[in-house]
Amino acid sequence: MESEIVSKPFLDTREVAQYLGINEKQVYTLIHKRGLPGTRITGKWLFPRHLIDRWIESHVSNLPETLSFCWTVPEVCCS
Repeated sequence: MESEIVSKPFLDTREVAQYLGINEKQVYTLIHKRGLPGTRITGKWLFPRHLIDRWIESHVSNLPETLSFCWTVPEVCCS
């Protein structure tokens, strides 16, 4: 099931919870209090998976300084 989630461009609330390894109720808390990116379509939340990945990366803490630099200036580290 996890490989299915990784290949899907959009996830529902249950899938996001599974993807993040959290309770489905916590997904709603992250939407309202931490800015988890998603949109409501006909009353159902949908989340672009690539934006979930970016959101996770933007909320990383305790990142070593060298990696932090590579994240902010990738062309320097990846060339």
